[in-house]
Amino acid sequence: SDQDEILVKEILAHKWNGNSLQFQVSWKDGTTMWEPLWKCDPLQALEVYLALRGVSKPKQLPRNRKRA
Repeated sequence: SDQDEILVKEILAHKWNGNSLQFQVSWKDGTTMWEPLWKCDPLQALEVYLALRGVSKPKQLPRNRKRA
């Protein structure tokens, strides 16, 4: 929502949980929370995060592989 846009400071990280993608969102009130893609999708902060990582779509973000 537009309200969320105002309250988001930046997106710090992403993680995959199976086929589900989540983003670590830093809010302007000082809290940091993991949020699902659908909540971050409309945010300008997501576009910035993707651009910094050289991809155009969230699904192109790398999956972190577990180390054995």
